Amino acid sequence: MKVPIVSVIVPCFNVEKYLYKCVNRLLEQSFQDIEILLIDDGSTDNTGGLCDELSDRSEIIRAYHKDNGGLSDARNFGLRVAHGKYIYFCDPDDYVENTLLSALTYDMESINADLSICSYYMEIVDNVGKVLSSQAYSLDENLFLLNQQKIREYLVYLHDQSLVYNAWNKLYKKEIIDKFNLKYKKIPIGEDWEFNLNYLLYCNRITVNKQCLYHYIRERSGALSTSYRSNWFELRKDEHKCVVEYFRMLGILSKGKEYLYRRLAERILGCLENEFSKLNTKSDKLKFAYIDKICRDALTQKAFANMQPTSMKVRLLSLPIRMNFTCLVYVMMFFISCVRNKFPVLFFVLKGHR
Repeated sequence: MKVPIVSVIVPCFNVEKYLYKCVNRLLEQSFQDIEILLIDDGSTDNTGGLCDELSDRSEIIRAYHKDNGGLSDARNFGLRVAHGKYIYFCDPDDYVENTLLSALTYDMESINADLSICSYYMEIVDNVGKVLSSQAYSLDENLFLLNQQKIREYLVYLHDQSLVYNAWNKLYKKEIIDKFNLKYKKIPIGEDWEFNLNYLLYCNRITVNKQCLYHYIRERSGALSTSYRSNWFELRKDEHKCVVEYFRMLGILSKGKEYLYRRLAERILGCLENEFSKLNTKSDKLKFAYIDKICRDALTQKAFANMQPTSMKVRLLSLPIRMNFTCLVYVMMFFISCVRNKFPVLFFVLKGHR
């Protein structure tokens, strides 16, 4: 069997509504020296059957079926069965431009890079796929970072442009993944980010393409996310501590300290809003007490004291937290939750511009 240049790993769980579009866009790639690996992660709908159907349709598609183990487990399975020189991860409910793989591969090989990154769109769509809101996360020019010093120089900036967190806007070298036994960890949040930070420890050259080549579907109107996690704040604190250590190992902690505090502060705002989820069954009294606990937490106060807000919205939301004015925080978060419930598209547009 001819070894493909790129292995495209698509972890699939209950995505029968979206899988055709995702795979068809991959089949339409201008760069065709690829294999597409559909990893059915114990789906309970017809996703598994669609994977088999798509595999029968094209010789470059292979379908695998496994017990449900979550996103990280499905991606690790894909890494084990991949044959390509490079690895690309695609989420099955998103879609790509038909030049994505050609651009990433060309950039990677032009300077023998260890990681190739592209810009992307974050979108909200309706039930038939019409785009209601689209925000570009991109650079003004292409970047070619040819040594570790240059990588350290730009890495905080790339984080600030939201280009480092995710897996689906990157092409990886399988040689590096195999040599250093890199795997996705089964952690509650941030598995992409943790993997990428770990991978970056072994990178000597990186390319960043200014073209938006990936469409990340943030929300679908009519099926907006209403999840609630009672330990969301604790998870965010743990994530922050983990990332601080990676920044230290990468040699960018001093340069990235303000960014890390700002990012944590913005995530804490999300934790506060999370308390008004429809799935939270706490009484108003208990909600208030937990919001007060979050606001008075030492790491919360440190984050908001050391961050520099990048928008008037975040600046205004920060003031009552810094002043420990819990009553106002409670009222503001209640208002934000109402906006989310009644005007979800507006909510996510504003959230994207924080």
